[in-house]
Amino acid sequence: VEVTHLQQQKDELCAQIRDLKVPLHLTSDSIPELKKKLRELETRDKERSEEISQMTAKIKQQEQ
Repeated sequence: VEVTHLQQQKDELCAQIRDLKVPLHLTSDSIPELKKKLRELETRDKERSEEISQMTAKIKQQEQ
């Protein structure tokens, strides 16, 4: 259940990252803020991926 929840969070973060990569007509003021948000989302995505890997390893270990 927890792994499923983490996977859903990861999928949502990936979708948000994809949304930020869509070309838009932006003002020069908004670009730094979007880049900052993108870095934050990429960091969160990496953290979630690591959590999922750890949880998956724990589950496999318990199944043995």
